[in-house]
Amino acid sequence: MKRYIFLISFIFYYTSLFLAQNTFSKTYNIVNGHEYLNNILILDNGEYLLQGGGVTDPNTTFFAGCDFLVYIDKNNIKIDTFKNNRFFFAQSKSYDIKEDTIFHFGNDNRKFPEPWIVYKTNMKGDSLGKFIYDRFDYINYAQGILVIGDNIFLNGSEKNQYSFVRNRIVKFDRAGNILKETELEEFGNSENQSNYGSSMVQTTDGNLALVGYWVTPDVDQIQNVGICKFDTDLNVIWYEYFNNTSGANHKFNIWPYMTATPDNGLVYTNEIFLLDSVEWTTPPKYTEYGYSAVVFNKIDSIGDIVWTDTLFCLLNPPGKAYPYRIIRRLLTCRNGDIVGVGSYYQPMDEIREKGYICRYSPEGKLKWEHRYFDPELGDESYFIGVKEDEDGYLYCVGSIEDLNGEWNNSGLSWLLKLDSSGCFTPGCRQDTLTEIHVTKTEEILINLTGKIVIYPNPASDHISIVFPEGYDAKECQFFDIMGRLVKDKINDFENIDISDISSGLYIMKAMDERGRIVSGKFVVK
Repeated sequence: MKRYIFLISFIFYYTSLFLAQNTFSKTYNIVNGHEYLNNILILDNGEYLLQGGGVTDPNTTFFAGCDFLVYIDKNNIKIDTFKNNRFFFAQSKSYDIKEDTIFHFGNDNRKFPEPWIVYKTNMKGDSLGKFIYDRFDYINYAQGILVIGDNIFLNGSEKNQYSFVRNRIVKFDRAGNILKETELEEFGNSENQSNYGSSMVQTTDGNLALVGYWVTPDVDQIQNVGICKFDTDLNVIWYEYFNNTSGANHKFNIWPYMTATPDNGLVYTNEIFLLDSVEWTTPPKYTEYGYSAVVFNKIDSIGDIVWTDTLFCLLNPPGKAYPYRIIRRLLTCRNGDIVGVGSYYQPMDEIREKGYICRYSPEGKLKWEHRYFDPELGDESYFIGVKEDEDGYLYCVGSIEDLNGEWNNSGLSWLLKLDSSGCFTPGCRQDTLTEIHVTKTEEILINLTGKIVIYPNPASDHISIVFPEGYDAKECQFFDIMGRLVKDKINDFENIDISDISSGLYIMKAMDERGRIVSGKFVVK
């Protein structure tokens, strides 16, 4: 019997070692100063083309931008193929591929007003030429590129001398000739309203969609998330504001990102500022949640909301630390799951910022979320991009920074390969590289397991709430997405009248006799 146990343990041990070898963590020192990777192209035979940037000119001693391409062969030998001082890759989607040509998109900061440049390379990064678009009057920001058929689509934003921003989309042929250009005037009802386009994606029906922030300066700088769907001739199909479900404060949000789903829908994410979390008094008073949360939203082909989920952060320690997540990129996996990457920031931790990754099912259920770092290399780390290979492995790219390092060598480009469950080692065991994000508090474990049922959802007149087994709610409150209290001290959790609540997303917070707080979400239509 012992022999069989030993044999099983032996097989399990070496199987685990074999599986662990499929994942890896690699760092590269490509330019002086802080540097990062923002994209990875997974090539054949274990080869990669890495796209990234740094904040120091490698040929001088002063700070300047330098973006780069690096080809990594199957022996992990680094071959620099492109370094361009004062060139910056586009912020959201910086490349696209057509057949054997890669189109890299960014801003040329050597000239004013910083024209757009598209560099063409082969799969190893060797140059195949470029073209330039320079029809700007003032500062502009390159955001994304799509190559569809024989056409190339670029999007970005231009700021004029009055600091108002307009989103611009330009259509080219493969040679770089302009076919059409437009600004999305559908968003914004006055000349004093700005719109910032961010992620542009191709939907599964062959059209295009753009998500961004549309700012209303006369309403306390409130930014509303907006999405516009248009055809390949740049004709608008529909556009929609989502101010009732994902409003954000202008001074505290991150760019919304978006990805297309196989059912012709879209998933986008944005940050929200929870006004109920921090009471601006002297001295300040704090509740149980941090002031920032991440919202994941799924909409269908005509812009109607299918599901939404909010990831909150508990204050830890209460009243002293303000943790928050940042999502910098989204990915639709081959099975329809949605993966988001970015960073998890915890000011009171010894390692304050950690690479963050989470995965949702197509139905909007959070499957898992993990944080990664390497304490031997640095104090802060983050992810900017993510890709999936044919076997379902996830490749995260970003940076690791040593805050105590020398100014010209403080950050390294970082490439981390994980399995489909987001694990660096089989079963997500703890090791020196990995911190698996498993929340220890009972409150959030209840929240994340999805055991709170609010039905019907969406609702119009009444809702009922079913709490997890072993949780006896004493009372609950309803808040809108901006943190304003709309219903207080509800003691009966069946057939709650919500007919007096406006349409939108709402947060339910409940407390039991032990003071344990749980939350759930529902939509009023």
